[in-house]
Amino acid sequence: MLQRLCLALGLAFSCFSVDARTVELPTPVARELPVELVLNQQEMAVEVPQAAAAVGMQFGLIGALVGSAVQNSQAKKAEARVVPLRDLLVHYRFNERLEAAMRAKLASDGLSPNPQLTVRQTAWDEAQANAQPASMQALVLVPRYAMTYDFRTLSVSLATSYVERAPKSNGKYKTKTLFSRVYKFDFPMAAAPAEGEDMVQRWSALGSDGLSRLLDEGIAQATDMLAFDFSAEGRSQWTQTGKGQSAEVAGQRFPGMRVRQGAGWVWVRSGKGWAQSLAGHQPLDATALAALAAPLPAQPAVETIATQVAAPAEPPVEAPVVVPAETPDAAPVVPAGNGG
Repeated sequence: MLQRLCLALGLAFSCFSVDARTVELPTPVARELPVELVLNQQEMAVEVPQAAAAVGMQFGLIGALVGSAVQNSQAKKAEARVVPLRDLLVHYRFNERLEAAMRAKLASDGLSPNPQLTVRQTAWDEAQANAQPASMQALVLVPRYAMTYDFRTLSVSLATSYVERAPKSNGKYKTKTLFSRVYKFDFPMAAAPAEGEDMVQRWSALGSDGLSRLLDEGIAQATDMLAFDFSAEGRSQWTQTGKGQSAEVAGQRFPGMRVRQGAGWVWVRSGKGWAQSLAGHQPLDATALAALAAPLPAQPAVETIATQVAAPAEPPVEAPVVVPAETPDAAPVVPAGNGG
């Protein structure tokens, strides 16, 4: 019953017990690391903060009910407003693109030279598989792409857990999380909305191509974070907190230790132990938005085989005929059989 409740709330993986100790994972984690990719999202999600309900609970039952009502109202309004963006992405195959990126990047010195990837289509499929797990230890990956309820930030994240399963006396299995981290790359709007501005329109102006390019970049960055974090360089930072540090990009400052920085984006690491995070940020200023809204350059036409066959063939270039020069003193050729 508890498992079903967790699934209904979209929190299946929070049902796992967590090992409070700091677990040192080997390098690589395993030679043939079992990896379970859980694709439990079919459209862009909307993130609603839990603050209203949490604050309300401090004031007893009435406060909790009021806080919950506020949170539900925010969720309903955001779900209605996000529809135009979902329509723009109706042909975008997030799960397929994420899976392709994972297959390309999982094999690494830090994770596994020969990872064994299993794809689950829903969180329920993952829960059912845990009832009779094929692997006692596995890396579980849960991707997500979402817009904040105020439409200020688009993000792509990859919740990552290394879990250990052990049989119990009743025949069921207990799952313990040995390592947990979320790799998140976001695209915050650099400029605050003008008075009365509908932020949905700002995103809609990017069109399906612009939004798709952002999500492609988010997938590439989030999966790069995972591979990097388990590399020798990434592991060396697991004990660092980034306290008091920050990184600036596109006029915005983000707290944490700067890990990597490129044209218009940055990764920062903050916190420690189980609370440590590795996050990436790419603020969208006016220049970035204009570039995303611009149509993609036309691709050169590609000839099909039929076109190539129908086209007249170029005449072959003949080599010049070389006529040997006559030799003045050569003897005349006498035809055979005419001797006298």
